[in-house]
Amino acid sequence: MLLPNGVRLNCVRSGSGAPTVLLHGLGHDTTTWDAVALPGLLHAFDLRGHGRSDRTPEYSLELMAEDVVHALALLGLDRPLLIGHSMGAVVASLVAAERPDLVGELVLEEPRPPVPADPPSSGRPNPEDDSLPYDWRAVRDLRVQVDHPSANRRDALAAITARTLVMAGGPTSQIPQDALAEYAAMIKDCTFVTIDAGHTPHQDAPAEFLAVVTEWLSS
Repeated sequence: MLLPNGVRLNCVRSGSGAPTVLLHGLGHDTTTWDAVALPGLLHAFDLRGHGRSDRTPEYSLELMAEDVVHALALLGLDRPLLIGHSMGAVVASLVAAERPDLVGELVLEEPRPPVPADPPSSGRPNPEDDSLPYDWRAVRDLRVQVDHPSANRRDALAAITARTLVMAGGPTSQIPQDALAEYAAMIKDCTFVTIDAGHTPHQDAPAEFLAVVTEWLSS
């Protein structure tokens, strides 16, 4: 779909029923959700610089959140369930904070807490590798933002009004779990659940991921 800001965003739709929007992590795309049999009308986005969406001159978490806001309005979705993983969870939290009218409920899977990374992410993809399913510049620029979060990231959490589930991956995750618990505590109406499956529970423990989300939605 062509957004008002000129960015083309790829959206994969499947299923029927209540709408759910899925946002992938850094360096991933819509296929990351293939193993999860979520109910409802699913809309999985390739965020800018990823998958089949446009490569753009600039990348930031804020620009990605702006893209999602435009996409939700264009699709006419009525307060969907918004699910984000890792970087996608950070983007989802910004959308929920800035436009609470567009979001029904919120699931944040292994989001990066707004604390400096210790140590920072290392390495970078080869810019000459055309087989990458993402723009290497997006990974470069977004890692800086994720590793050195600005103060507005913390403010955004306090501004979220949607009922929220924060899902942690346990001790095998590279995300500091104590910081993730503190992250969840900053959100007004939040449930915190741990699935001992590392950083990608939706891929490595899809049945448990689905069970947790389904139970939380019905509670």
